[in-house]
Amino acid sequence: MKKNLQGIRGWGLYVWDPELLELGELVDFGPISGCRRPTCRHVSHDPAAPWRRWVPRVGTLDYLGASGNCEYYLLHDHAPRGRVFIRLRRGRPYYSWIDVVRPTQIPEGLLAQTSGER
Repeated sequence: MKKNLQGIRGWGLYVWDPELLELGELVDFGPISGCRRPTCRHVSHDPAAPWRRWVPRVGTLDYLGASGNCEYYLLHDHAPRGRVFIRLRRGRPYYSWIDVVRPTQIPEGLLAQTSGER
C-alpha cells in the first residue's frame, strides 16, 4: 500500500460521486491530449481533455492497489465518515472517473491491507 498520496490522477478525470466533490477538488495538471478533429463525432472515444488530479481537502489518501481497469484508494482521518473507499476507473479511450464504493466492492486481497489500519 502506498501511503500519503498527493491525489488521484487520470486523463479527463471527472467525479462521478457528489460526495467526492465535497471531499476534494479537481486540478488540471497536464496538457490537453486526445482527439481534436473538429469533424469527429467522438463515438468510439472522448474528445481531447487535460490530465487532472483529484486532491482531498483533508485526510490522508492511500493507494490500495489495482484489479482489472480499476484502482482503489482509501481516504482516512476524514470526519465524519472516518474512512472513504474510492475507485478509479481508467477508461481510455474514454475519460477516467472516480466514485465512492463500499468495502464489499473492493477485491479481498486489496481490502485485507486495510485491516488494523488506524
